[in-house]
Amino acid sequence: MKVEIDDGILVDVDTAVPLGIVLTELITNAVKYAFPAPRSGTILVRAHRSQPGRVELAVQDDGVGIPSELLPYIFNLFMRAERGLHPTRGGIGVGLTLVRYLVGLHGGTVQAHSEGPGKGSEFTVSLPVPTSPAPPADAESDNSEERPARLLVVDDSVEAAQSINLLLRRWGYDVRVVYDGAAALEVAQTWQPDIAILDIGMPGMNGYEVARHLRAAPVGKEIVLVALTGYGSEEDRRQAHEAGFDYHLLKPVDPSDLRELLILVTAPTP
Repeated sequence: MKVEIDDGILVDVDTAVPLGIVLTELITNAVKYAFPAPRSGTILVRAHRSQPGRVELAVQDDGVGIPSELLPYIFNLFMRAERGLHPTRGGIGVGLTLVRYLVGLHGGTVQAHSEGPGKGSEFTVSLPVPTSPAPPADAESDNSEERPARLLVVDDSVEAAQSINLLLRRWGYDVRVVYDGAAALEVAQTWQPDIAILDIGMPGMNGYEVARHLRAAPVGKEIVLVALTGYGSEEDRRQAHEAGFDYHLLKPVDPSDLRELLILVTAPTP
């Protein structure tokens, strides 16, 4: 991996959402698709002033590339595409959705470019350069007596669960993450979350079964159950309702929609 950085670059960064997460996600994505066995590849990371008042971060690889028909959807949450790799290497789009969200929090943009399969790809982040010192952080959340809402995230995809985890923690929630139904029931019993966000299509005990078990237990009667799933037909929604879910969100979910729902659910009752 090669790194090129101009001297003296300064970016106005929200320390609660470090840009290190953005770079980590982009480099991880590049490693996944620049080095498909048995070949090796090259990753180039650049940072420079692209125009007055802006700085550009770019992560480029010479890997398998991105088909042109996928480029408009590359930042969609939970989008799947093999891009010429063995399926066990997983999907794309979970970390990239997080990248787009975090960059947006900084007033920036992110774009993907590729000449097509076998021709590598480049992800470019454009961020504003501060023109004056950043104001001190306000103390709007300095209410130590109010416990943050507890959210349990359940998804057999580690990448998907951890991406949601990062968003929820950024919003100030207390989060636990598990990857199967049995673990979800155990954590719900001992930790007593306020909200459980459940995937449906999990191996072993699926989300419907987890919801039914929770609703049958004393600890689960007051938990708000949110299905976050790729199953979106009317029949899927009916089954979710019958299993005890309060809300049904379809993947890919817009982070702002998820946040609005959580604000609604956790708002104090008048």
